[in-house]
Amino acid sequence: VRLFGGTQATIRVQRGCPYPCSYCLVHTVNGKKARHRSPGSIVAEIQQLQTQGISNFYFRADTFSLDREWALSLAKLLQQECPRINWVTTTRAERVDLELLSEFRKSGCYGISFGVDVTSTEIGRRVNKLPQLQAAQEAMELCHQTGIIALAYIMIGFIWDTKETLAEAEQFVKRMYPDLLTVHFAHPYPGTQYYDDYQKSALSVLSREAQAMPAGNTLTLTRGELQSAAKRLLRTHYLRRRVLASLTRKILRHRFLAS
Repeated sequence: VRLFGGTQATIRVQRGCPYPCSYCLVHTVNGKKARHRSPGSIVAEIQQLQTQGISNFYFRADTFSLDREWALSLAKLLQQECPRINWVTTTRAERVDLELLSEFRKSGCYGISFGVDVTSTEIGRRVNKLPQLQAAQEAMELCHQTGIIALAYIMIGFIWDTKETLAEAEQFVKRMYPDLLTVHFAHPYPGTQYYDDYQKSALSVLSREAQAMPAGNTLTLTRGELQSAAKRLLRTHYLRRRVLASLTRKILRHRFLAS
């Protein structure tokens, strides 16, 4: 997404995540300890980029609002020092609240991606991330209240996925109302616990297109069944009047163009 069709710059603002999700590559790449740049250094980089005509930013973070006070102080400093920017970021649903999102919106935030990921209790137990429907519902509703575009990521295609867990995913999606929904496929990245689980399952990796395509069959489902399930989940979400109405209002408000 490019707001107003303009150039967007990526600024790394935080790295590291303490959560134990077994499928995530962050621990291998960035470690478990969270490190944050100072708000002042971020503002200085933004101001330098503004001299080049850039006003749209992606604040890259493993979990942007992991440290609530840091995120709040950054938002308030942006309001003072960079009043005419627009930005997006990523975080977890349980890490936002009304005050935080209100300050984000005042500072130019127009979109947040939420790593919801797991929609089945059975899968959640195996990958160390239990589904949090209530937190997801509340985060999406807060985004609607504050005018922020909410994007939710969910994942299917874990080796333990079955027709029953995919049915759970569909019910989860029906009860969650983000503006945008993306369905990713679980991938066994080397260095993760899920990679070790995949190796033990004796299943073959049939695709190296990480997350865009199923890595392979599950223990009970084919890749074709997983792809059909993903399409069904997307139809379930995008063909609802409430979703279309909310997204249309926000598109008109923000006037963003997808590239």
